[in-house]
Amino acid sequence: MNEETGNMKRNNEVEIKVHIKKTGQKVVVLHAPKNKKLIDLLRENDIKIDSPCSGSGTCGKCRVRFEGSGVRITNADMRHISKEDLSRGYRLACMCMLTSDAEIYIDEFCEDEMEVLGNSLSINQKADKNKKYGIGIDIGTTTLAVCLVELPHEDRIIGVKTGVNHQRSYGTDVISRIKASKEKGARLKEIIQTDLVNLILELLEETQCSISQISSMAIAGNTTMLHLLRGYDCESLGVYPYTPFSIGLESLKVGDVFPFLKKDNINNIPVTILPGFTAFVGADILSGLYAERPWKKKKGFLFLDLGTNGEMAAGCGDKLYVTSTAAGPVFEGNGISFGVPGIPGAISEAYFRDGKLKLSTIGNKPPVGICGTGVLEIVSALIREGIIDNTGLLKKVYFEKGYPICKAEDGSDIVITQNDIRQVQMAKAAVNVGLDMIFEKLKQKTSEDSTYKAADLSERISGAADSKPYVIISGGFGANLSFDRIKELKMFPEEIIDSGDNVYIAGNTSLKGCAKYLCVEELYGTKIARDTLSIILKNAEEIELSQDDAFSDKYYEAMNF
Repeated sequence: MNEETGNMKRNNEVEIKVHIKKTGQKVVVLHAPKNKKLIDLLRENDIKIDSPCSGSGTCGKCRVRFEGSGVRITNADMRHISKEDLSRGYRLACMCMLTSDAEIYIDEFCEDEMEVLGNSLSINQKADKNKKYGIGIDIGTTTLAVCLVELPHEDRIIGVKTGVNHQRSYGTDVISRIKASKEKGARLKEIIQTDLVNLILELLEETQCSISQISSMAIAGNTTMLHLLRGYDCESLGVYPYTPFSIGLESLKVGDVFPFLKKDNINNIPVTILPGFTAFVGADILSGLYAERPWKKKKGFLFLDLGTNGEMAAGCGDKLYVTSTAAGPVFEGNGISFGVPGIPGAISEAYFRDGKLKLSTIGNKPPVGICGTGVLEIVSALIREGIIDNTGLLKKVYFEKGYPICKAEDGSDIVITQNDIRQVQMAKAAVNVGLDMIFEKLKQKTSEDSTYKAADLSERISGAADSKPYVIISGGFGANLSFDRIKELKMFPEEIIDSGDNVYIAGNTSLKGCAKYLCVEELYGTKIARDTLSIILKNAEEIELSQDDAFSDKYYEAMNF
């Protein structure tokens, strides 16, 4: 057993031995002042622990086990941990104040196994020593991705590396990160810089690409993530009118973005941070549109990224509307009782056959929890079976303890609770209303302006059979999404569900957009590469859902199944 020991214990300090499972039972010895929160101590020492709620005690994910007894039990502990596990020493790290020496055991979060779904990019090739390359970077709230593209050929992405955004220990949604940045902004910046540097170095090593072959980099991400990367003040992103410090394009050098990346000949490599639309419709959406160019279909289109922010864009002709809707963390497996990210063993598919609930897990591993697609499919299946009614109410027999889904590998029950169903209802209602209102805006535009007649989006909305929209589903969540198996949720309009071959599961369009930008810049020059970005931004108009008088009424109506 390995043991890492810090400085000698001082007066008025406690000594904490942290046993980290799944890494050869490594033991880390830490010292902290009395009454320090355990989760803060773990964060400060880079010991990863899952904390989707940012330490507020509402998610119950940061469980640790104390050896021995005497650790105070809090109300949050009692809400999230069974009596049996409490008696065994389990507590929530975010609620635990350290008052004496202790020995704790934690499960290392299996982040390296997190599956980044929907990656349609070719990988695992080797770099040609005689060619030059660019690096594209996508910064997501949960997941990070970097790619190596042979310039100037956007279809020659020879390597992709993905990983977890370790800022998640400060919360899994942007609002939690914004709040955390007020006191921990420098720490959040350091975390994301370190994560990206590690991914870049791993990518170069695996593709056997020399740093001297890299001629440029491009970065996209949601507005909050880019603010945290640059160290900008995020406070205004969290309060109305949600004003970003900066959403413009930035031309930098590697040394400006990653000052501690100590590699020869790298500090002066140009880095472009792509611009965003608004505080909640960021550069990742612009990059995705830049990659896919949906307007070339010459018909109405919808671009949808089903993440925490529910970002979407819809357009026809040369007009583009963008909006975001607070879908919450359900789509990423957070905010539900047994929710997990897309890791091996996560329940990802569900349906009834002959009266029995059939499940599929990622990697066909024993079930460990339920990911985003899994919870949607489970709820939809329970609606079909009449176990959940159209108001979202579970049958009385399941109301208190939830509906049993299956046994986990450790023998515990995985269930769907009434509160889980409410979380799904809020998420699906937000998406449904967002789609409804963005389509309504486009319908008004097409009816007012005769130049849009050819795009026939208004005809599509009124039911014309030959004018189905082109629908792009972006991001990892959409990769395993089955419209047919979740239609009972009534999250998407029938026109989208019936679009059939017009629905394109696009994968990580933000990363592809970065690669495309680098290739266009290499082939045609910086001005042309940026002109297209400027045109998209110029033609875009934001729809602020929360400022629409009809939003609240439509939202509550959309809660029903």
